[in-house]
This record gives sequence, structure tokens and C-alpha cells, in this order.
Amino acid sequence: MVLLDVHQGVRELEQNLRYATAQVYRDQRGGASINTVRCLENLTPLAAGASVAAQRDAAWRLNGWTWRGRIALGEAEPLQRLPAEPGQPEVRCRWCSYTTLRMRPVARLISCINPQCTDAEGRHPVAHMEFGTVYGEPLLIWQDGSVGLPS
Repeated sequence: MVLLDVHQGVRELEQNLRYATAQVYRDQRGGASINTVRCLENLTPLAAGASVAAQRDAAWRLNGWTWRGRIALGEAEPLQRLPAEPGQPEVRCRWCSYTTLRMRPVARLISCINPQCTDAEGRHPVAHMEFGTVYGEPLLIWQDGSVGLPS
């Protein structure tokens, strides 16, 4: 679906930028891959003449497609909220006390997304998951050496 979104999206983006820069409306290109390439080639020169708002919108859309493509290819993993027990509140970060802990399960990482959050030594809170040597239980090892989720 990401590929189809990009094929259609760059055509719309080219039309929007063309209209924003020259107030010219052109019929949309056909669905062939070469037309997607032509649209992509036209984006930079069209964006050069567009407003800052139109440039930001184009960059935001391209960045979104890139991110979704990286996820689909397994090159990136989105942050997810930590699961909570049914009926229990979301786990809070032990350093900033906000519900800003997020995980990347495949990478086995948990971190706080609060940019101001730091531990006593000024480091950003990050934990990696390991498995215990005796029972094989999952353990979270934080950057300061502490173990487990905050209580």
C-alpha cells in the first residue's frame, strides 16, 4: 500500500506545487512508474518557486512516505506505548514521572520520549531488554544500571 500511496501522492503533490507556483492546472499523469519518476524529478524545481508553507507540506509528505517505506521494508520500527495491565494506569517514567515511556519491541529498547527527561548523571533514559540467566525471564536494564519497570 505504501508504494501505491507514493505513486498517487507524488502526482497530487506535483499538481499542488505546480498550481501553487504558477496557478497552472495540468491533467494528472498516468499510472506508469516512469510518470512517478518524472513527478519526483519535477518536485525540486517546483518547490523552489513555492511558498515556505507549500515547501514544508511537500517535505512533510515526502518524509512520511519515506518513514512508512522504511517500516514496510523492516529498516525502521515505530515507537509504541508500553502495554498496561487491564484496568491499570500506563507506566510512568521513573525520572520525569510522565507517561512518556515508549518501546521498540523488535529492537528490544524502551526509552522516554520527553526531551527534558534525564537521569541523575544527565543521560536520557534508555533501557534494553535482556533475558535472565537462571529462569530466562525478560529484564529491562536501564542506562544507569537499574533493572525493571518503574513501580
